[in-house]
Amino acid sequence: MNEIICLLSDTDNLREWAMPVECFSLCNLIQQIEKQEIFDEAFFLSRLESSLLTFYGYLQMNKKLVSLSTELEEILYSDFSSINICELKEILNNVMEKYSMIISESIIVKMLR
Repeated sequence: MNEIICLLSDTDNLREWAMPVECFSLCNLIQQIEKQEIFDEAFFLSRLESSLLTFYGYLQMNKKLVSLSTELEEILYSDFSSINICELKEILNNVMEKYSMIISESIIVKMLR
């Protein structure tokens, strides 16, 4: 049992394990940009907006996660053509870290029952 709790306390492992499907496309898009695999700016901006809205909607639909959606609102209401990818990554990392803490709490409680 202690091994399970130690594993769950490792936020990097948990973040990878518990990442919602709605966030995968956003993370993949950011990785493609960093690797300079996307050359069409209009295509990138439309995918970015779509991915952010999907993830935002997912957070809004879950009572425990609504507070995390406010961190994405600033990006959603900004001009996408001037978005800073480094800032976006930092915000997403913060959101996912908090998400992992919320999710791990309920997983540990269920395991201890």
